[in-house]
Amino acid sequence: MDFNLLLLEVTRFWKALLIGPGWALIFLMLGWGAARYGLKSWQKRFWTAALVYPLICTMPPLREVLSWALVQATPQAQPVKAGAIVVLGGGVSPEGVPSTGSAERAQKAAQLWNAGYAPLVLLSGGYTVTGPRTEAESMAIILTGLGVPPKAVILESNSLNTFDNAVESRKLLAKRNIQQVLLVTSRIHLLRSTLTFRKQGIRVTPIAAEQQPFHLDWNLGPTWERAQGLQGTLNEYFGLLGYWVQGKL
Repeated sequence: MDFNLLLLEVTRFWKALLIGPGWALIFLMLGWGAARYGLKSWQKRFWTAALVYPLICTMPPLREVLSWALVQATPQAQPVKAGAIVVLGGGVSPEGVPSTGSAERAQKAAQLWNAGYAPLVLLSGGYTVTGPRTEAESMAIILTGLGVPPKAVILESNSLNTFDNAVESRKLLAKRNIQQVLLVTSRIHLLRSTLTFRKQGIRVTPIAAEQQPFHLDWNLGPTWERAQGLQGTLNEYFGLLGYWVQGKL
């Protein structure tokens, strides 16, 4: 396995433990250890946390409030004429099939291209898993299937994260003297990606990939999908903090 891919997988593993539902496993293990070794003063606290934390992750309002705050902080904009449409990858399977997120982004880009907002589409995303295609290549299949000719598609297949997306895209855009772009990615990823691209000197109009308007899910029943969504939302908060500390925003 490529070293960069290995590093990415290790990062994903630790995020799964440190963000969202992964903490439930930690609490269960600590609670078991306390019971196993007779640490009675800690048993009640650990088991209480192990029961309460999953409920916090799978029921409102934590995910809803955090997601709403991210969306409100993201610059709101309507599509305008630009030199290119830049699409950030949202995942690909080991078989090379784009994830739901990547498919949504490619579909939105095709919609914008067909509406005449830009003559080129730059797809950004490398080998984020070991497989036959990069994120960019997997999205290109959808894009060309929706009427965008291959000559209008630029592939950027070296990036593994948002900062890489911005740096590698800037190189390709500079070669074509393109300074204004429509940036397409998921709604909660827009804030970090917009700030990162602007830090690279690119004039960005942020465009959410989702077709449906943003709405809050107040269904009181606990769902694993909400816990997974919370993990993605918290990832954006930690990403914003990390990028800010490193001067990438």
